[in-house]
Amino acid sequence: MSPRGCAGLPVLNVVKGADVADTACVVARIFGGTLLNKGGLMRAYTKAATDALAAARIVRRVPCLLVDAVVPYPLYEPLLKRVTDWGAHVDDADFAENVTLHLTVPAEHAQALVDNIREFSNARATCTIGPQELRYL
Repeated sequence: MSPRGCAGLPVLNVVKGADVADTACVVARIFGGTLLNKGGLMRAYTKAATDALAAARIVRRVPCLLVDAVVPYPLYEPLLKRVTDWGAHVDDADFAENVTLHLTVPAEHAQALVDNIREFSNARATCTIGPQELRYL
């Protein structure tokens, strides 16, 4: 049994100090409770939580727009290489008479993405901006 207040509070302080939300941090102690004393346990829990946050991939939940870009086949691969540079994520592609790229882009970059696609394709691509979703980026 750990001395009261030496585990939860130090871990909570690390999480609060990292300015993250919707986060869980679990620290499991295998050995050392009675040997470390209260101060040693607090330092051990703090270090474990700090190391875990440093190793974690922190993502943001961002309002994004779904964009469908319909492009001729010859433009598919060259455009595919560029859309990520323009801030978009490729969710999927449908291959029919033309290729339809299903893209997700942060809402503030959606119009710039559409403009870049139209300019790159010399207006041979058509884009449709769809609904907004919250996505983890």
